[in-house]
Amino acid sequence: MNDIAILVFCHKQRLDESVLINYYNALPSKMLPEIKKYMRWQDRQNHLFSKLLLRKALNNLNLPIDLLETYSYSKNGKPYVGGTVEFSMSHSWPYAVIAVSIVNKIGIDIEKVQQNIDLNNFIDIFTKNEIQAINQSKDVGEIFFKIWTRKESFLKAIGTGFLIAPKQFSCLDKVINHDGKKWSIYDIEFQDDIAISLATELEKPSIKVDFIPLDNILNGN
Repeated sequence: MNDIAILVFCHKQRLDESVLINYYNALPSKMLPEIKKYMRWQDRQNHLFSKLLLRKALNNLNLPIDLLETYSYSKNGKPYVGGTVEFSMSHSWPYAVIAVSIVNKIGIDIEKVQQNIDLNNFIDIFTKNEIQAINQSKDVGEIFFKIWTRKESFLKAIGTGFLIAPKQFSCLDKVINHDGKKWSIYDIEFQDDIAISLATELEKPSIKVDFIPLDNILNGN
């Protein structure tokens, strides 16, 4: 199957605990300590709704919600659930996003685009060609976060995170060869101040992007 579903969520207001309890109750109790450990309410809500996007995605794929009971992490910190479903989550306040596929490995990253970036702080992240491309761009913030999310999405897809130095590979042409396999990177158009990148082992996937409003995150399809 070449289908990849991407769900995007955004909610900027703080929700009262009496309202949040309904959302907490939609998740297995084993998932809650990780969410509630965050001190800032923005972080708690972001992590909560990231997990609820996974629930929503499972529901949309007609997969059992009980798969959430198997939610865990690999030794390198990549989240997974039982079965053949592959997913990747990311958040950047006030946005959360999830990519879901059956069987095919994927990674996704989202960042809110900012300006006034000091590239001297990122010389261990970007290749010389990437730094040159950023410096020569008319919109430094846009190209910076495009390249950043491309790198993050790829590292999530292969399941290593930053155990592999991001400077070891370039994302300018959006194709990365790793361990004998070619990975493709796709820039997901959403809105101007948001950068979203998807990494997949598929060359020509069918990608569907849906925005999920708050009042629909617990509903099916």
